[in-house]
Amino acid sequence: TIITHGLTATETQLHIDSTNATLSQLIDPIGVAQNISKQEVILCMHGPKSREIEREIRRTSLGGKQVLNHLKYLGIYSSDTGNSTREIKARLSAAWAGWFNFSRMFTDDSIPFQIRRLLFINIVYNTLLSGLEAFTPSPVDYDRLTSFLCGRLRSLMLGKAHTKIQDKHTSMTNLQVLRHCSVLPTHLELAVRRMKWLSTLVSRPSTGGSLLAAWFGDHSAYWKFPHMSLPWNVQLKEDLLLAKCVEGWTDISPLVEQDPSALFLSLIHISEPT
Repeated sequence: TIITHGLTATETQLHIDSTNATLSQLIDPIGVAQNISKQEVILCMHGPKSREIEREIRRTSLGGKQVLNHLKYLGIYSSDTGNSTREIKARLSAAWAGWFNFSRMFTDDSIPFQIRRLLFINIVYNTLLSGLEAFTPSPVDYDRLTSFLCGRLRSLMLGKAHTKIQDKHTSMTNLQVLRHCSVLPTHLELAVRRMKWLSTLVSRPSTGGSLLAAWFGDHSAYWKFPHMSLPWNVQLKEDLLLAKCVEGWTDISPLVEQDPSALFLSLIHISEPT
């Protein structure tokens, strides 16, 4: 992914070549070589005349390289706008496949509900959310995920989410369905998973080198805090705000409000062996 600010097509090409050369120098000592013959590029353009420059870059094709709106890398979709739309679609398709493959079992009333619920979480819900901790889904993305979840949970309840009394039909709300099934909505479930993941990074920072490098700019930039508009920082703040009920919250709340990444990095450095 090439992130540029006001670069011309020629400057962008030079930037790509320089990045490739730097990466080749880094991996050459371990006996690994790049194959850039099929290299694909997505452009995250911003700043004055960004669209005009992007059109110029697409016309020149950057020396034969494919300039795409999105690409798939290691099974994950990346977009030139930074959204997760295609990845969410892929997760929903995979979750639907899991549901259809085992729908007869999920809707078999001879199987106790708790067993069907456990199988649903492992086969469908985990497929839907697996690995999304590293993404920054939008409210619309969360709505789509939770809508799918509640729809399948209603089916799992085998009609118990709907009642009829004297020709009056009543349905449970989505919140009531989630409580009945003891399942968190997707935004809370992912927040819990992210906090567990980040706590692992705090205790063992060496396991998250690539993540920390991507998040904070470069491999040695542990003390360079990015701006609060960075989506990961916005999401981290929202996750940390869920901990208001935890003892000692008042001690860290000012730092959470001002710069949650500073709090996260401080915890990492405190945990690192001296």
